[in-house]
Amino acid sequence: MKTSQEQWVKTRLLTKGKVTRNQALRRYFSRLAARIADLREAGWKIDGQWKETKTGRDYEYVLVSVV
Repeated sequence: MKTSQEQWVKTRLLTKGKVTRNQALRRYFSRLAARIADLREAGWKIDGQWKETKTGRDYEYVLVSVV
């Protein structure tokens, strides 16, 4: 499943510039941090921070640059 998860994360970051943990959970995978780590190892610059939402908090990853 890693390949399709990684592809979804790449596409989301390239088209929207960000991805959140809750978005990944809605896609039925809980290892977003692992996919982000894979991309970082590949040279992608991705920042992360907690964001307040209408229903609580969510962790958001933001694409800074792609090598």
